[in-house]
Amino acid sequence: MPLLGDPSSYHYGVTLRQPQIAPDGGSVQGYLQRKKDGYLPTPTPEQEAYYQFFYRDDLDQLTRFPTITDRMKSFGQVVEAMDRLNDLSFVPSTQQYHRDPNAPRVHQQKVAKYKKVISDHFYSIAVKPLEELREKQKAREEEEQRQTIATLKMRVQELTKKPIDVPTAPAVTTSPTSYLPLAVVGIVVVVILLFLRRRA
Repeated sequence: MPLLGDPSSYHYGVTLRQPQIAPDGGSVQGYLQRKKDGYLPTPTPEQEAYYQFFYRDDLDQLTRFPTITDRMKSFGQVVEAMDRLNDLSFVPSTQQYHRDPNAPRVHQQKVAKYKKVISDHFYSIAVKPLEELREKQKAREEEEQRQTIATLKMRVQELTKKPIDVPTAPAVTTSPTSYLPLAVVGIVVVVILLFLRRRA
């Protein structure tokens, strides 16, 4: 603990002053960096997991940028946008704007511009790859469903066309054996309906 009046506990500039402390009690530099990081979107656990899976064979990529946030901060445009948003977070007064009535609108346009830079990069890294994966999974499931239905229909046709030996007695029309093709078709139809309901 420095003694009262210890020169090492002060910073010298134009005047003698106490060390600067950020509003959260930490260093000013760390506070500013955390504030800038706040302009980056927070990835969902699913997005983060797929990012790790996508680059599972690229150890160099994962070593340098282990998370989506680390990857985002590797883009110069994103870093610049974070800096500009931090500067624009202090809304100038009317006097600083020289009483320009269009100044607030211009300020909002600048903020929207830099936010879009960040959101576009985040979409390409975290959102788009996952959307493409879901589209491929959906297309694969639909194809499997079409193939399954086609196979069941072919089976129905084979069973209905297959000749069935029945007795020649007069009661053949009322024999349970004569209803076998219809029973088979009914069972297959029920199987198809149950399959479609399960897929839905």
